[in-house]
Amino acid sequence: MAREAAANPALARYFAVLDSGKIKGSNSLSVYDRNIETIETHYRLLLPEMHIGPAIFQNVRAQSMDKSYNALGVELLKYGACILDNKNKRFYFLPDETLVNLDEKEWPLSFGLSDDDLIITYVWDPRLRDTFETGDQVLAIGQHTYSSNNFCDLLSRPPFPESATSEEITIKDKKGIIKKVLLKKEDYD
Repeated sequence: MAREAAANPALARYFAVLDSGKIKGSNSLSVYDRNIETIETHYRLLLPEMHIGPAIFQNVRAQSMDKSYNALGVELLKYGACILDNKNKRFYFLPDETLVNLDEKEWPLSFGLSDDDLIITYVWDPRLRDTFETGDQVLAIGQHTYSSNNFCDLLSRPPFPESATSEEITIKDKKGIIKKVLLKKEDYD
């Protein structure tokens, strides 16, 4: 759908494609295999408005790819309770507030998991594409180190603290070189 929207101006009233890029493997804190050879196009989208049950979310930034399915992330739970009614094949969302404006700045990197390591899966900020590469291992973000991780810990803890607007990231690139870079949460479109 994202590729179709990028090529079809009639779909632009539903969402805008902010950026796209080829990513080897998976994205958005999902499982990633460094040896996978699949190259997929991922998109960063802006949905002016999205309705989930009685809630209206405004200025929704999302990442998507050319798949026949998409999923809602666990961040939805920050805004209310979800009920999965498997018997009746229903999904219910009980929002804390009925109107939520998500117009906020973004981090310039996407992350994934590989062999209990947190890795960079895409660099959305064009200014940082010479600094970071897909597959670079994240050693630390701020005061939190990513050594001897387990899969559940990586999935349950967001990479950046909720209130942070900037954080130092320490990575090890594919050549084994360790770099420290200050990242800022910003609107880099």
